[in-house]
Amino acid sequence: MRKEKIMRKYKNKIKLANMLLDALLDLKRAKFQHLQGKLENFSYKCNDATKDSHLFYAAVEKGWFGSAEKIKTRVSRNLNDFSYHLQQFKNLADSDEFKLPKPAVIFADLIQIEDEFGDFQFDLKARTVSVTTDPITLDEIPFGSFEIRLSIDEVSKLYSESPYRIIALEPNPAATDDNVTHPHVSGEKLCEGDGHVAIHKAIEQGRICDFFTMVVNILQTYNPDSPYVALSDWDGVCCYDCGYTVSGDECYYCEDCERDFCSQCSTYCQ
Repeated sequence: MRKEKIMRKYKNKIKLANMLLDALLDLKRAKFQHLQGKLENFSYKCNDATKDSHLFYAAVEKGWFGSAEKIKTRVSRNLNDFSYHLQQFKNLADSDEFKLPKPAVIFADLIQIEDEFGDFQFDLKARTVSVTTDPITLDEIPFGSFEIRLSIDEVSKLYSESPYRIIALEPNPAATDDNVTHPHVSGEKLCEGDGHVAIHKAIEQGRICDFFTMVVNILQTYNPDSPYVALSDWDGVCCYDCGYTVSGDECYYCEDCERDFCSQCSTYCQ
């Protein structure tokens, strides 16, 4: 009786855990398909090299040195592509083994999300799971809270596109670009930076709580080396003439042309 009561209480979370496990199975299949594609590309380059080897041998034997020179040039040119495909295949072949977690492990991870974030939202029909951050402020600029929404159906596309979105709940976008709602978020896509490999590995291994935690940490941190819009330019105004971003105190509004200009360009407004 107690077991049935617990099952009813966690019924939806158990369904969600099974959905995530199915998505990870699709992701594992996608990874092997990706590896297969890289292996095929490498094989094609090997075949091309073998054909050129035979042609080069025949040209030298027959004294067709002009043709031999052309083949040598083509081989040299193709070496860069060969090296690229070899490295791509090697990186995938050397990657850690993709082990699927047990349903109980995923379920325990979902419980951990509740412990870490207080609560999380999931929509079994839309097949999404998300958490909401606390309000974020960077260098005294408020960005409000963000919803980190993971789409279960998009997990299998992890190697080609992001399966999650960063949604600003109280948007304070950059003055020069409404799509940039955070220095490292553009079009609801996060620039993961150095966290890229760790985030992908967390999703592969079904460590959804770790995934959310890492994304929250990136949102709470400002990297001045790789922002879509720098914090120093966040509240600035873009000059209509030269495109330079200046603070509100340094721009001038022309009532005739209804445009903003910096101090230098304002003197040339006709």
